[in-house]
Amino acid sequence: MSETGNPEKIYSARLAVLQQEQATFNRRFDHIANGRLGVFAVAALVAVGGWMSDGVSWWLLLIPLLAFVGLVIWHERTARAQSRVSAAISYYERGLRRIEGTWPGEGNTGANWLEKDHGYALDLDLFGEASLFELLCQAQTEGGQRTLAAWLQHPQSETAIRARQVAVRELTDRTALREDLGQLATAVRQSVRGKALSRWAAMKAPLPSGGKRALFLGLSGFAMAALLFGLMTSIYLPLVLVFAVQMILLRTVAQPILKVMHDVEEPTRELRVLALLLERLEEEKFNEPVLQDIQARLTEGEQPVSVRIKQLERLVFLYDLHLNQLFTPIAILLMWGVHLAFAIEGWRMKWGQHVPQWLEAVGEFEALLSLSGFAYEHPDYPYPEIESGDSLLQGQALSHPLLKPGACVANDVGLGDGLKVTIVSGSNMSGKSTYLRIVGINVVLAQLGAPVCATLLRLTPFRIGATLRVQDSIQDGVSRFYAELRRLKAVSDAIEGDVPVLFLLDEILHGTNSHDRQIGAEALVKSFVARGAVGFVTTHDLALTRAADAMGAAASNVHFSDLLDGRELRFDYTMRKGVVDHSNALQLMANLGLLPDADVE
Repeated sequence: MSETGNPEKIYSARLAVLQQEQATFNRRFDHIANGRLGVFAVAALVAVGGWMSDGVSWWLLLIPLLAFVGLVIWHERTARAQSRVSAAISYYERGLRRIEGTWPGEGNTGANWLEKDHGYALDLDLFGEASLFELLCQAQTEGGQRTLAAWLQHPQSETAIRARQVAVRELTDRTALREDLGQLATAVRQSVRGKALSRWAAMKAPLPSGGKRALFLGLSGFAMAALLFGLMTSIYLPLVLVFAVQMILLRTVAQPILKVMHDVEEPTRELRVLALLLERLEEEKFNEPVLQDIQARLTEGEQPVSVRIKQLERLVFLYDLHLNQLFTPIAILLMWGVHLAFAIEGWRMKWGQHVPQWLEAVGEFEALLSLSGFAYEHPDYPYPEIESGDSLLQGQALSHPLLKPGACVANDVGLGDGLKVTIVSGSNMSGKSTYLRIVGINVVLAQLGAPVCATLLRLTPFRIGATLRVQDSIQDGVSRFYAELRRLKAVSDAIEGDVPVLFLLDEILHGTNSHDRQIGAEALVKSFVARGAVGFVTTHDLALTRAADAMGAAASNVHFSDLLDGRELRFDYTMRKGVVDHSNALQLMANLGLLPDADVE
């Protein structure tokens, strides 16, 4: 791999530049602070000198005062630059930790987006600490996180997957875009609350209809005319009368106006931050339809959404002017606050209904950008080939994306072309369950539209059903065995759907006796295959491996094994054809001192 295509070196180089900038800004910040102190001291000396001597002009104070104001402005700008550089440094430091495999525990676990009783999310570590969501997610808004979580938990059509792949490919090399949005991460994460914004946008209008607004506009016109009349004639009775009418009518809308302005404060701050994110997106030019569609949904009435949001910001700013003591008398006559409250409510009624759509579009973009970051940081990962037709899952050198690079032994996968089920036997700790997780998580990645941790993968879309992590429940009075039966029932029900099922069954029915287990497991697997599902079954019970012989070409046996080196067990985690020919349970017990050596022999 060339250095220009090596994300670790690129990130490290950019990080070094940013750290130099940070050091420069830190020095500048300190120098300006010292300068402010010095200018203040000079101003104090000039003031003392002017007080003690009539020969010093007080106008000389203007020079240090103007210098002090300039330094304050420069100080604020430097502080903002420091903050931006710090955020960018954090972005690249997190990126390097993802590349190195030391990222677990520092990101968003996505646990709040896990759907209850989901069929495979917990089995494949899609959510929680050290999960796929934590590795992938660079989304900061609720909408982005929700979108990514939904994509992880629901299969997509082959058309949607291919379209997403193309969009992710276009975004992959846009590191500057990801860095810029990463600089906004803290502000967006803390400020943009999608549910609260959507609730505000859908609120019932507190202000009366347009008829009363027209009346207030008329009264403002009469007030200005009466004021001019008074200034020219010194007769202010008409002005007093108009003002009295204004005050009487104002009482009828005072509470609704206060509600409008109270309710708009937080949404305005949140939308202001969202506008910063949108402005950055609007700078980009996209070629792919998925990305162009997102940009189109962020345009309202030939104007970008960021411009519409700025219109609301401007209205709120103008409303606040009536609080200025110098402007207050004119504001009262003009009914300034009333008109601005009506204008703000008018903005909400016109554009508020679109806020959920804006948030949804931003969420989709953030989800795609998360996938593009994953693709950029793993340039050796290929995009899977999404196929049509009968169920197919064939790949070479599949590994686990959540493990450190080089920490996982890669194995192939092959279902399709007549082969419907693979029975995986093997000794304890040899890698059977991990293999199923590797297969499952790479299928999830493929159906996200992301590259996969393999050298090659071809597949048709699947709905996954798994029993890798089934838990009992004391509160619900459910045993481990019955919990597994319920999960198997869910897999069985899913087979009746439109999307073919890929089942990943780990130690199937191991909570019952060997006789019932053999009969029940074999019957269940045959039923799943007969109804169109494909998948894998792990087992310690070698009797189940004989089911493959009864199913002919539709089933195969593979195994993982171990090597006993003296008293030490060694594992190579390599999948081989056929059935395992030994077990290691007794040796593991002996190694822990649970059995005498004689009992092992």
